[in-house]
Amino acid sequence: MATDFNKGNSTDKGFIVSARNTPTRVGERISNVSEMEKIPSPWKGMLVFVEDEGLYYIVTSLKAKKVGPITVEDAVVDEYQVFDQDGDEQLVWVDVK
Repeated sequence: MATDFNKGNSTDKGFIVSARNTPTRVGERISNVSEMEKIPSPWKGMLVFVEDEGLYYIVTSLKAKKVGPITVEDAVVDEYQVFDQDGDEQLVWVDVK
């Protein structure tokens, strides 16, 4: 089943707190890896869960997208890699206060 990027929690609709099993941001969970370039407003370092593989991917680079006569920089996922969930790397949260 394809991911519906127009559904779910978004800033124009507000957050749907009562929606169970729904990511807080559209694009954080996609049906398959072929939808990676369709994610709206991606960023480098973004973690994306791919349902049919059961794996997390991390966005490593972005590319420009042509919108009519305008070129929007860093608007589409360009490269990504499987996020190493079992290796020595650890996700560390830093309080910047």
